[in-house]
Amino acid sequence: MPCVSSSLPLNPDQQSDYYFNQHTYLLPIVSLKVKITNVDKQESNLTQLEIKLTFLEEHVEEQDRVIHQLCKKIEKLGDQLNQSQMALSDFIASQSAPPSEKPPHY
Repeated sequence: MPCVSSSLPLNPDQQSDYYFNQHTYLLPIVSLKVKITNVDKQESNLTQLEIKLTFLEEHVEEQDRVIHQLCKKIEKLGDQLNQSQMALSDFIASQSAPPSEKPPHY
């Protein structure tokens, strides 16, 4: 690695591609860019996970609402079935009883 000296001619464009470490060596920024890129990727991944988590939370809430509505509907249908069964059993009971008097045409 080149050592930094006052005789090293660097134009401003070249300086943007290098940085100084604590030992005063001129090092390429590539390793720094990789670290920044990894941090950016991690932040991007974290943001994507947060978006997915938000979507899933909303989805779970919607499912809870739908399940609650379905439970109410099932209860209502159960009540209607019980009423229908009672009405049917009352009808069958009334039909099985023999008539007490003969019809007028006999």
